[in-house]
Amino acid sequence: MMARISRDGMYMKVAEAVALRGTCDRAYVGAVLVEDGKNIIAMGYNGAQSGEPHCDEVGHLMVNGHCTRARHAEENCLSKIDLFTTHGYLTLYVTHYPCMKCVHEILRARMNGLDIIRVVYGKPYRSDEAPVREALLKGAGIVIERLGEAVDGDKKS
Repeated sequence: MMARISRDGMYMKVAEAVALRGTCDRAYVGAVLVEDGKNIIAMGYNGAQSGEPHCDEVGHLMVNGHCTRARHAEENCLSKIDLFTTHGYLTLYVTHYPCMKCVHEILRARMNGLDIIRVVYGKPYRSDEAPVREALLKGAGIVIERLGEAVDGDKKS
């Protein structure tokens, strides 16, 4: 009998599936915003803004080593939230540790009323900046944690 997957593992699997919709091959990243540990209220992946051409259609638009054509998964996810609707406690599941730009997006969303209390990520990203990003999130009262390497549903009993 297969062991039951944890909620964190399940939502990370959803984020991994969402990442497959990405249209910028520089990084396939998925983000899922979950309310009160049980309801998915938004999802996002790396890709161009709605109505704009995608990297996989017309190529990358590079500036200082970064593709500026694609919006990041966290940006796309958080942009789908109605800030004027009351939400419960929110957890953001992201396949990769959020970059500095996305940390600022998370902090902005929190300042605008989203009660993001946790960020759970799967893979590290730019470890040279990680302590600064972690300090910014923790300073805002947001817990950041890495989900274990395996999210395949195997739970130890």
